[in-house]
Amino acid sequence: AVVSTQSTGVLVTAKKNKKKCDWYDRPGVYIKSYNRASKDKVFSSVEKAKAACEKDEGCGGVGLDKIPFRKKPGEAPIHDQTIYLLPGQNVQLMLQSGRPNQHRFNSYVKGGCKKKKDKKDKKDK
Repeated sequence: AVVSTQSTGVLVTAKKNKKKCDWYDRPGVYIKSYNRASKDKVFSSVEKAKAACEKDEGCGGVGLDKIPFRKKPGEAPIHDQTIYLLPGQNVQLMLQSGRPNQHRFNSYVKGGCKKKKDKKDKKDK
């Protein structure tokens, strides 16, 4: 888990009632392609996609295709990579699925999520 702190020493990820999920990185594993026809949302970074996935119960992970994202083939790239959400709720199936040795892809599977409460707020009361 990535933990970042501000100058006050308060954890950025410890906001009241914020979900925090475990993530399983699967570099070089292809699970599912981005579906251009369904106009699925794309993200500018894996971190932004993970944050969106944590808020979505039907999201099972994040896919990264190292090919630049374009609205239509032949147009100028909008993002350097195509980063999108992967549907699914069964972590074990998601971890077992996919094709390894697909160097163009990375997958990030969402594990269990917990609601984090800000412990500092409780101590101050």
